[in-house]
Amino acid sequence: MSDLSRAKFVISLYTAAFVVLFLSFFSIPRTLLWGWIIFISNTVPRIKPDWPTVLLAVIATILFGVGVHWLGKRVVRYWSKNNPDKTSLPCWTIRSTISLVSVLFLLFIAGISMVGAVHQTLWLSTSKEPKYRERPVAYAGGLSKNTLKYIGLALSYYHDMYSSFPPGGIYDETGNGMKNWTSSSLIFLNYAFPDDYDENLPWDHPTNVTSYQCVRSDFINPELPDAPIKNSQGFGLSHYAANSRAMGANRSIKLSEISDGAANLLLVGEINTDFLPWGHPFNMRDPTNGINKSRRGFGGPPKRKGAMFIRADGSVTTISENIDPAVLRALSSPSGH
Repeated sequence: MSDLSRAKFVISLYTAAFVVLFLSFFSIPRTLLWGWIIFISNTVPRIKPDWPTVLLAVIATILFGVGVHWLGKRVVRYWSKNNPDKTSLPCWTIRSTISLVSVLFLLFIAGISMVGAVHQTLWLSTSKEPKYRERPVAYAGGLSKNTLKYIGLALSYYHDMYSSFPPGGIYDETGNGMKNWTSSSLIFLNYAFPDDYDENLPWDHPTNVTSYQCVRSDFINPELPDAPIKNSQGFGLSHYAANSRAMGANRSIKLSEISDGAANLLLVGEINTDFLPWGHPFNMRDPTNGINKSRRGFGGPPKRKGAMFIRADGSVTTISENIDPAVLRALSSPSGH
């Protein structure tokens, strides 16, 4: 390579690097450039292989390769036998089989990918949903710990005003779900319900629906970038849930009722599956189901190997998924056992 060619190559390389860096400052190009890396890093830890199926796939691939190898040798032998005056085909080898099988698999994957891309393109072009959705602005790119601290402050302010923490869920005398701990805390998170909001009606009553069909960044975990933030009915979801043993249905807990001290009681924690709307009265879970052990239990991002919780004293702590069940039970109950 001549000096001129080398100089052009270096200039092209630096120009490409500059363009990529420049585009990375904008949300949509950044997502297109690096979003696949984030998707893979968040998805791979969640994959749980079905080993019997994997074994069956390996056996099927081996049998397919054996069949291709046998057929390849037969074709070469037949050609050589029936065309003795022509140039014979090269000898069919194991390498030939591996190459052909690899090409067939790549063509199959490419075909599936093309079908998926066309399907997704048609879906996006006909969907009424926004083509690009930003995460809520307030804590975008932040940490779940910061979000939990804000929630913890709101719960502390609520306790200061009403001398107790809010109930996990609020139900009327007939069992209708009215609202929950998030709705009660919103006034301390600089949010006011619209004038037409009626506290005497259930949260999902037509009069109140629009108040809950919004995404509240206060209840979105910024460390779960691929988690849904709305359900099919348009209700904004919550990535956090209350400890049902401390903040249960129509049950308020006071600091004076915590026998082991406020630092030893979990109030609200991270969840990573089966999200409910942030206004749903049943947005509560039992920590004794384990951390990252149950779909209806608590759990954080895969890399956490545990979940973050707000303690009754307002501090935020990480509970390991390998915690002793007896210790977790004590931390979940106001009585300490």
